[in-house]
Amino acid sequence: MSRVARYAGESFVPEERFEPDMETQLLLHLDGAASLWTPDASENSRDAFVGADARWVRR
Repeated sequence: MSRVARYAGESFVPEERFEPDMETQLLLHLDGAASLWTPDASENSRDAFVGADARWVRR
């Protein structure tokens, strides 16, 4: 989640892994979570609770 628009237009290829900057409000890396708590990678410390019913699924 960011304070600014990150992308414009219809062609968009996301980064493999985003890095926070000064405009980042919330950044959750869910690719290696081993618990129900996921730390916020931004400087805002808005850690997230995934929920007891969540299931990790391999793609």
